[in-house]
Amino acid sequence: MRAICPRLDRGVELAVNELKTHDREPARYQIAEVYAFRGELDRAFGWLETAYQMQDFGTALVRCDPLLKNLHGDPRCLLFLRTMNLADDQLT
Repeated sequence: MRAICPRLDRGVELAVNELKTHDREPARYQIAEVYAFRGELDRAFGWLETAYQMQDFGTALVRCDPLLKNLHGDPRCLLFLRTMNLADDQLT
């Protein structure tokens, strides 16, 4: 879901750039949230994977985060959940 207004797109990109330099450490999980919400799934999964590799605490919320809802229908989401041992069959 890309913004209709180019100025809004530019604003979002500026916000993402701010997250990338947040406190000398990128806010990887939050960047994934932004891209997922906007429907940029490839970028969202890339940042989620990076967040997971860097042990970002936010990745524990991947199953219930409403900003990541756009990812749930993508097969990569199940693979990511399995990596984290959070797939449905792993939780029973």
